[in-house]
Amino acid sequence: MRGPLCRLTQVVDITRAASSLREKALARALQGQDPGPEPGSRNPEHRMDPSPPRPPRLPHSGPSNVGKLAWYLGRAVRCHLGGQRIPLTSTLILTDHCNLHCRHCSVAHLGHSPNRFEDVQRDLRSLWDTGARMLVITGGEPFVWRDGPHDLEDVIRFGRALGFFRIVVCTNGTFPLESSADFLWVSLDGLSEEHTALRGEGVYDLVQSHLDQTIHPGIFVNLVVSPLNLDQLEASVEAILDLHAVRGILFHLFTPYLGSDPALALDAPARQRAVQALLRIKGRHPRAVSNSVAGLRALAHGRWGPRPLWSGVVINQGQQTPCCCRAGIADAQTCAACGCSPAAETWAIQTLRPSAILDYLKFL
Repeated sequence: MRGPLCRLTQVVDITRAASSLREKALARALQGQDPGPEPGSRNPEHRMDPSPPRPPRLPHSGPSNVGKLAWYLGRAVRCHLGGQRIPLTSTLILTDHCNLHCRHCSVAHLGHSPNRFEDVQRDLRSLWDTGARMLVITGGEPFVWRDGPHDLEDVIRFGRALGFFRIVVCTNGTFPLESSADFLWVSLDGLSEEHTALRGEGVYDLVQSHLDQTIHPGIFVNLVVSPLNLDQLEASVEAILDLHAVRGILFHLFTPYLGSDPALALDAPARQRAVQALLRIKGRHPRAVSNSVAGLRALAHGRWGPRPLWSGVVINQGQQTPCCCRAGIADAQTCAACGCSPAAETWAIQTLRPSAILDYLKFL
């Protein structure tokens, strides 16, 4: 038990330090003072441009950050000392319909019947019952979902009513970025040429216009690394992080889901090259890059697991699966070549890697 106990001690030290920093910043804000940059944040000079200022965080109902830290620490104890298996994150597949046909995507347009709101409510209750308190809503494209008078906002409100600590929506960015979700993760796979090659003509400009117009305080970017954008990766990231609305970025390596384009797969040397570039970017932008060092290293060597992981759970029309994949889109070969960062990050947190825990605290 020495290993788990040692790491749990590290968790306690990290959460205490993070809580202290947050409380000091809050006290300064309540006194009308500038709370100052977060530790490890980007050079504030890049904010000195004509772009509108980033809006402040909106108040969030539910447990305080201290309450959440206490809950997560209790979860760690129950899982590592009590043998329980409580997922860290839960994912709702709201729809498989999408308004795009992206070259690298094989998780949309699968022919599922439309989700009814009562079925969505059932699925959300099932996710809540697993013990997970982070909810991710994805598709397809969540913003296209409708059931009579019900839309995505009704789903978010129901998740809030159940008590999920944080709610995330993953979107392709082609709809206005207006939502009561805590975070909107917007797909942006590089600059115009790279994004267009993957997602089609006109999509890049539309996404950029919505990023320019949004006042949502929780905008992050999802970027999938493939041979199409690897050469321009570091330049693309600098441009993305200069967008006034973008708080951070999460990198994924292309995962060869069943039916996907094999030409987009990264061979072993390209995978190593990609991760080395991502580690350099992480070093320059430690707060803006949501991947942890432990998670990136796991993606490089691929020896994390065993997979599928119990620390994540997905539900699609009543069918619940562990890890990060809905049923029917992956096999053993897919898992062996997994580049899904949420899976790697939950593994790193599940195994109490301090860098992963520290990065996860940003989303309390």
